[in-house]
Amino acid sequence: MIRIAAALLLLLCTVPAAADDWTGADKFYHFSASLAVGTAAFTTAAFTWPEGEEPGFSAVSLGTVAGVGLSKELFDAAFGGDPSAKDFAWDMAGGVVALGINLLVWMAVGS
Repeated sequence: MIRIAAALLLLLCTVPAAADDWTGADKFYHFSASLAVGTAAFTTAAFTWPEGEEPGFSAVSLGTVAGVGLSKELFDAAFGGDPSAKDFAWDMAGGVVALGINLLVWMAVGS
């Protein structure tokens, strides 16, 4: 699975994005949407994880963000959009920030 995702991301890097700047206006949307998706995934996993099992909230959170971000870029590639590895990088940055905030809250609550 990791190899497939890496191959797809490499494909995205080879597709030229039209005027894609690291600080373009759409990067805020990628970051904030991924922040929301990562928080929703972490929270859902935290409240539905079976009691007594090792929690995998981090993997669920980042995996969901990566899946949604990669799906969006592949959709762009398939249907005439502008796929961008930079967009995906901002997606993952939002996911990492969401994970950090959620872990801090999780530890502070004492769960």
